[in-house]
Amino acid sequence: MTKPRVILAALGAAALVPLADVALLPVAFAATDASVAVSQGPQSYSQSVVDEAGVLSDDEVADLNKQVAQYQVDHQRSLMVVFVPDFGGLGPEEYARDTVQANGGNNLAVMVVAPELRQYFVQGGVDWTQSEIDDLDKAVRPHLSDGDWNGAAQAFIDAAVSSGQISGESVAWLGGAAVAAAGAGGGLWAWSRRKRTRDEADRLESARRIDPTDTGSLARLPLETLEQLAHEAVVATDESLRRAEEELRLARAEFGEQRARPFAEAAAHARRAMDSAYATQDRLGAAAGSDAERRQLLAGVVADCSTAQDALDAQAKDFADNREMLLTAENHIAELTRRTVDVRARIPEARSRLEALRQNHSEEALSSVADNPELAEAGVDEAEKRLDQARELADRPAGRQGGAVAAMRDSEHAVEVAERMLDAVEHAEDNLATARTQLPALYDEIDGEIAQARELAARGRASGAPGDWDGLEALAGEADSALAAGRERGQADPLGAFTDLTELDGRLDDALERAGEATAGHERLLRVYRQQLDAARAAVQSADDLIASRGPIVGSRARGELAGAAQLLQRAEAAGEPRQGADLAGQAARRAQQAARLAKNDYDDYQRRQRRNQSGGSGGAFLAGMLVNGILSSGGRGGFGGGFGGRGGFGGGGFGGGGGGFGGFGGGAGGRF
Repeated sequence: MTKPRVILAALGAAALVPLADVALLPVAFAATDASVAVSQGPQSYSQSVVDEAGVLSDDEVADLNKQVAQYQVDHQRSLMVVFVPDFGGLGPEEYARDTVQANGGNNLAVMVVAPELRQYFVQGGVDWTQSEIDDLDKAVRPHLSDGDWNGAAQAFIDAAVSSGQISGESVAWLGGAAVAAAGAGGGLWAWSRRKRTRDEADRLESARRIDPTDTGSLARLPLETLEQLAHEAVVATDESLRRAEEELRLARAEFGEQRARPFAEAAAHARRAMDSAYATQDRLGAAAGSDAERRQLLAGVVADCSTAQDALDAQAKDFADNREMLLTAENHIAELTRRTVDVRARIPEARSRLEALRQNHSEEALSSVADNPELAEAGVDEAEKRLDQARELADRPAGRQGGAVAAMRDSEHAVEVAERMLDAVEHAEDNLATARTQLPALYDEIDGEIAQARELAARGRASGAPGDWDGLEALAGEADSALAAGRERGQADPLGAFTDLTELDGRLDDALERAGEATAGHERLLRVYRQQLDAARAAVQSADDLIASRGPIVGSRARGELAGAAQLLQRAEAAGEPRQGADLAGQAARRAQQAARLAKNDYDDYQRRQRRNQSGGSGGAFLAGMLVNGILSSGGRGGFGGGFGGRGGFGGGGFGGGGGGFGGFGGGAGGRF
């Protein structure tokens, strides 16, 4: 573990809320499976911000230090930010609650973040309302999604300051001076509304920077932000489609059906994407569904609309370029005429240079450029022929000039080919020297890429990553044969071998980049899945141990949540796809944490009833004894049998309860980002 970087809390002793002694059950029942690790839980920190994950710089620490200290002085509340590598087998919510309870509790709000796991939780003590915690959660989530850890800590503090403006003692002040503050109340309401509007705008702006095809990141956005993003995508794509259909009509009229076909295909694809988006809207309106399902549907809408709009934009640009060329046809024809004249004038010089090269190099070494002067001449002939067609079509009336652009494009291509042929002859001497020098290194590079391709294909198949692993293996085999042929050809025709192998190297680079991304992405998903699975198993085991050790004190709700968590864990373990398995494991962990909370609440309720009903100083020992008797008489694992009355109480007697201390939890919010 890296050495924590900490922000010291600039608080006097008077600002701290001590945690009174709490009666603890002196009997624990350990899990019988020795392989299950028992988490030590968060410790009592002496600092306001703990950075065990090493994600904050020294400058950021200094700046946050001032803000945390000032907040605590101004508001008489405590804040804590904890960055950790993982949650030590606990779920993020349980970790956050333990941190609150271990560090003073009632007036403390904690944000715990595991950057590597992309999980977090914001938890408040009893003095923090759920509404206030929701404000903190909404403020930090966009920064966490962007990996902006300092920004998340800053937003946590800023949101706490904003929350304090209209809560706590301020509420009492407003209530005590209701008449005098009527106008000011409207001002506070308006300020709060403007603040929410700014926050929502910031979240939306951050969401717009996400790659629209990254549905995983989109699905982690707050639901209201994703809904707005999907709304914008649908409106923008529909507007683009309406403009494109009008431009397509013009393209068909000006350039003909064949030339406009790519534009028509892009418009048809966009129309299908819009139909799918509207169908999704109907599905979302007809059935509520879970938030996760709604997010997946909305993320799909954004991705489909983005892909369709990109295709429309590309075709619209091509259409605009063609129209511009048609409008300025006279200038383009004149420029192409000048280029054809220049190329034709270079051909005799290229023939002379080629004859000089033959004095120093073999015919095999010059085979890749030997026919270039003749090919360049043929290219110029074709370019001049197409130019004659372009002139004739451009002179026609508007609406009958459609073929002019195609003729100019064809002439331009033929000229470019002829120019490259002559360039190759002019640079042949330098290119031959370069080829002879660089061929050995190119052989080694391609040899290494072939091995890497086969290794990636094996890894991809072994991990189940999606990808064309057969195609990658086939390319590796093709490259093997081409490399052997290139080595043999390189002695006699180094320039030809170098040209062919350079093209092969480019194909290998592209294939390896795609395969590497697919393999790394899948392996990353597998790591997250295994981490989520381990966390879920630990949470389920922890909840099961807690319920077992408290016996019949724990009611049916906690037991039902635990049963649901166990079922989700089984489905996660059997999942065939890592992303689905990670989601199921996360659900299992959350239900197990809920089961543990409910069990703890049952136990705490029981303790409070006993303290009210008993007097004297041996309540803790009496409770422990009765709990053991209850567990033993009920068989040790659940049930309400025996002589122990579950959630009931004992009658009067001489047993006294404990004192105050930690008053419970306030609001909480969090999850994956």
